[in-house]
Amino acid sequence: MSDNGTFIEKGLIKSNAARKLSGDAWRVLMIFMTKRQLKKVPGRSRDYICTNNGEIVFTYQEAEKHGYSNKQFSRAIRKLVELGFIDIEQYGGQAKGNYNQYAISDRWKRYAKPDFIEKKWTPLYSGRGFTNKNYLQTKSTVRKGFTADKIDSQNTSNLSDKIDSQKSA
Repeated sequence: MSDNGTFIEKGLIKSNAARKLSGDAWRVLMIFMTKRQLKKVPGRSRDYICTNNGEIVFTYQEAEKHGYSNKQFSRAIRKLVELGFIDIEQYGGQAKGNYNQYAISDRWKRYAKPDFIEKKWTPLYSGRGFTNKNYLQTKSTVRKGFTADKIDSQNTSNLSDKIDSQKSA
């Protein structure tokens, strides 16, 4: 493979799943394809394997350099996962320098067929930062002279349950 190009399966271009992609999602997929590191399979003249599948990193900052807003990039990733073009192997964001790691998938080949394996992109919620749930569960938090331990524990658990049920819905 040359550094000036990348290989795209003809079947991918003609697939039912590819027809469902927006222009942004299609371009993001092409960027993913250029991030693959392909190595020739010994003894096979035309076969290559991706040596970094599952370790491909494409950050929001990098997407911004390509002209995508966070919203456009999120939508594209969501669509690529739902249609079977990529999978998120590891969620990042728990520490600086810890990024999502993606794998190029071939689930798209089975799209719209009974044996298609559906996956959904769900952003990782860390529960950090200021939220009602964190405020109510933190005993040392003081607001207008009231500590969290003065708040009725029944109301706290009801609010926590309500927040959890909204997240899972």
